[in-house]
Amino acid sequence: MPRRSLYKSVWRDISTHKMQFLGITIMIALGAGALGTFIPSYYNLSRTYDTTYENLGLADFRVTTVLQTEKIPVDKVDEIMQDLMTEYPIASYEYRVVYEMTALENTTEGINLIAIRAIGLNVTGGRHPTVNDLALFNGRWFVDSDRWNDSESFNEYVALADTKLATFHNLTPNSRINVLVEGDVNKTTEVRLIGDVGTAEYLWLAASWQDLMPSSRRFGLLFMPMSSMQHMLSWSNNEVNDVCVLMEPGTPISMRDQLMNEMEKRFASAGISIMPAIPREDEPSYAGLQLDLEGFVEMVVVFPAFILMIAIFSTYVTMSRLVAAQRQEVGITMALGYSRKDIYKKYLSYGLIVGAVGGIIGVIIGEIFTRWFINVYLGMLVVPFRYYGFYPDIIALNLVVSLTICLLGCYIPARSSAKLIPAVAMRDDPASVVMGRVTLVERAIKRITGYEPRVRTKIILRNLFRNRRRTISTIIGLMLSFVLICSTAGMDDSFGATMNAITVREGWNLQVQYIDFKMGNAVNEDINIINSWPEVDLAYRGITFSTVLTSNYTDSEIILQIRVQDPENAIHDFQFGSTGGEFNDTGIVITKGTAKQLRVGLGEKIIIMHPRFNITSLIPLRYSFQMVNSSVVVTGISQETTSLVCWMSYAMAEQLIGQGGLEANTIYIKLKDPSVDSINAVKQKVYLHIKSVRSALSPADISRDMGEYMETLRLFLLVLIGFSVALAGSIVLTTSIINVLERRREVATILTLGSSHRRVEISFFAENIVILVTAIILGIPMSFESLTEMAASFSNDFLEFVVAIGPTTIWISIAIIFVATVLVQWFFVRGFRRMDLAQETKRRTVG
Repeated sequence: MPRRSLYKSVWRDISTHKMQFLGITIMIALGAGALGTFIPSYYNLSRTYDTTYENLGLADFRVTTVLQTEKIPVDKVDEIMQDLMTEYPIASYEYRVVYEMTALENTTEGINLIAIRAIGLNVTGGRHPTVNDLALFNGRWFVDSDRWNDSESFNEYVALADTKLATFHNLTPNSRINVLVEGDVNKTTEVRLIGDVGTAEYLWLAASWQDLMPSSRRFGLLFMPMSSMQHMLSWSNNEVNDVCVLMEPGTPISMRDQLMNEMEKRFASAGISIMPAIPREDEPSYAGLQLDLEGFVEMVVVFPAFILMIAIFSTYVTMSRLVAAQRQEVGITMALGYSRKDIYKKYLSYGLIVGAVGGIIGVIIGEIFTRWFINVYLGMLVVPFRYYGFYPDIIALNLVVSLTICLLGCYIPARSSAKLIPAVAMRDDPASVVMGRVTLVERAIKRITGYEPRVRTKIILRNLFRNRRRTISTIIGLMLSFVLICSTAGMDDSFGATMNAITVREGWNLQVQYIDFKMGNAVNEDINIINSWPEVDLAYRGITFSTVLTSNYTDSEIILQIRVQDPENAIHDFQFGSTGGEFNDTGIVITKGTAKQLRVGLGEKIIIMHPRFNITSLIPLRYSFQMVNSSVVVTGISQETTSLVCWMSYAMAEQLIGQGGLEANTIYIKLKDPSVDSINAVKQKVYLHIKSVRSALSPADISRDMGEYMETLRLFLLVLIGFSVALAGSIVLTTSIINVLERRREVATILTLGSSHRRVEISFFAENIVILVTAIILGIPMSFESLTEMAASFSNDFLEFVVAIGPTTIWISIAIIFVATVLVQWFFVRGFRRMDLAQETKRRTVG
């Protein structure tokens, strides 16, 4: 007997049940689209960064002076580097002047300070740096007349701004900004911009490990000719304070580290005090971008897998119910001589067709979304170069995954259909027979109220319980839809909760940061001035600086910031939990995330790398400096949102650093009235009366900065919500259509007996409400579980997201599912008005 007619029935079934198959195809396409978006996006981002680093010659490491005011003779740099180039594979090196200053900005709220990192480059003859080069976006490059010289032709300072700073503050070529070189708002130096640039060194705009995510609102970069900057600082043209080194491609890390150590020794022997060489991976900008990329890796795995698992389940449910609906057809087909193998192949062919179509659509979706995502994301980071790759292996993987999912979803239904005995299959499905028994819910209602439920209520309850498979699968489908929307939208609530958690435990209202460290007496003078203001309750000093932590239990090293505070004036609300602990003069408090990475507990020791100063002369100031490792006891482990931070007292810091009258770089201010107006008033006084201030930030300012950083993560969220809503819609569509079509004979019978169409529609609506309420009750706790997994994938070594779903998000998710379900059901239920009742009552009931 020819089998061609059997396979034609596949296309007839798809045509007959096109809406169901459309829903499954959409789910497969979304799963494949998610896979085709996130994986290529990750590869494109990684290669974009590598391309930018290569094209602009990102330094493999750099050395810089301990204080920015210290200087390295250029001829000594050349002498050391030329000698080392004969021993090591050094591709190039550049010396620079790097200096922290501020720019004065006039706003409607008064004056504002923007922290500026000015970088002086050797641009003699219009040359570009061979290490840490710049990509020009707007304006022009430097010419020799821009450089300072002794002739009358030099009459102004010019600079290139980083594009993020220029965009945020609407700076264009020929814009002028006032720079505070000496940190005094009454003494400004005008600088004219000639353009804006992108830099590989600051793809991720990070000021330091203490300030990993500053907004362009308060931090930016200016690039100037080195000679002009030396003149601005009153330095000679033979003095620099920063050296960047680029190794030959393929140089082993061990050889680079060996060169770093050798350079430190050479500079030290020449009497030049420098910080330990900073490798590329320890630069805060590079590390911040890598942390962001690591979070993206998690999403590459978690979210597509989540969608694909739902697609497998939905395909299985749909195919199971299709097989049940065709039970008699299978029996007749087998009675006509078709083998079980033919039946098996027929239903597997559904999976192949849907998988192929869904996979192809998913590949197209992936290509479109990848381009859009990369353009938007890299546009936010202002990356000079972009890489778009074509990945045939990912396309093949997409198609294979799509086909595999559909085959898995069809396998059990196909197998069960092939096992049917023809005589048994041609009988009615026992599961479809209305049992007519009183449901448990009816009995409960009667026992509680003492009255029999109304007839309409009984019909609704018995419709729900008579076919448990249909009801349960519908509940699961709607529940998954709710979970998808609620958990992805809940990420935005988690962002807000995370921002609040960062600052809510701080006991200050204003944090004043100096451009550089100030000696203790100078800080005390500033504190006395601040304490004299009527709005201020208390002002006290603090220190933040970067360090490296490790332990004897792991090889991991963690770069984080230490906050030095007085235990009696602890300005942070530590959350030690049941393990106990305290902040005192005998040790250090670390975060739970740091303790986990270092594998240490309360009372154990960690190893901290820190500077040790030995002052040999106060006037003039002379000191010796070295980096040493010390063991410190963990006195507390605090649960924090920000992981890369720890706390120690002034007594412990002085013991480690070896210096009395410890310098400070921060002042914390508590106000009597912490209102916005009071904070702004004190901020203006700080800018006007305290010198060398880098910034004055309130908790609201920090939250705002973090919110701007979160815009990159919100882009992920936008994509996730888009996929989630589309997938939820396809699940609702498929589930609702099957529910309606399976009950056509039942509805036709009721209508034939004299019931109105309106009553039937109300009955369907009531059943939907019961199912929806059940799905939502089950979905709310699952949404929190799903959000926990998603938040874990976004979290990294720096930031741990707080899991939170607000009531508004839950109600909006409920509204979306409710409206979608009711609209789909209403659209198809309205089709009952056009039914041929005589024809439909001849159909068998299916489940």
